[in-house]
Amino acid sequence: MPNSSRPSGSSQGERPRRGATRSGSGTSTSASGRARPRQASLAGSPSGIRRQAGRRKGRPNLWPRRIITGTGLLLVVGLILWAVFNAVAWVFSDSDESVVQSGAQSGAVEDSDSPRMTADGILYPNDAVRIPECTSEMLALNSTTGSIHVGQALTASLSVATQANTACSTRADLFGLVITSGDEVYYDSRQCEGGEGSAPLLLSPTASWTGELTWDGRRHRGCAPVDSDGDGATDLAQPGTYKVRVMYGDQNTSSEHVIEVLP
Repeated sequence: MPNSSRPSGSSQGERPRRGATRSGSGTSTSASGRARPRQASLAGSPSGIRRQAGRRKGRPNLWPRRIITGTGLLLVVGLILWAVFNAVAWVFSDSDESVVQSGAQSGAVEDSDSPRMTADGILYPNDAVRIPECTSEMLALNSTTGSIHVGQALTASLSVATQANTACSTRADLFGLVITSGDEVYYDSRQCEGGEGSAPLLLSPTASWTGELTWDGRRHRGCAPVDSDGDGATDLAQPGTYKVRVMYGDQNTSSEHVIEVLP
């Protein structure tokens, strides 16, 4: 009877040992013989690398946005503060101006270190008083006169007062009488040197001055009457219309009259 031999361990009839692991199939066999799928490592796969790199590159930089937002907020706050400051300054300046104006009108607000205008003159902190010179704007002047006949003298009566809130000083010879006919000047009292009329005058809100200015009814050159024909008799103003003006220094006043020289 022929001898039969067992197949060796490498033969196909050999049974696999329990617990053995197959390689290259992607599954493992446990002791119980059940196959479980092998878990793939994400870190080792190319898709895992791309996913982590994508997370690092996609993170936004918020600092530029924060800087722009902060700068805008600072500008808005600055504009609000500027508007509030200007509004408060305008309110206070307007109130201060109204107080100064009301104080100037009523005399209630006064600076003790500054000169004050009183009815007697300008009062200084050391109690010294200065009386300013009168200007034409400070004076209120009225005059009256009338028509004359040839050879008669004309008299203009003056009343002068100050319309300022303080006293002022002037001189009587600063008031002049000018007589004209057309473009010809018949008389200008300012051309004559002052005598008694050069005395100083003190005008105050409660005190006025009255005086007279006269014209002798003749033609003058400067302060002297004219003798045009050399007969020793001065030229008289002939019948016609003449203008009478009262002057204060070199300035006209509101006092002006038109008179008639009658035959």
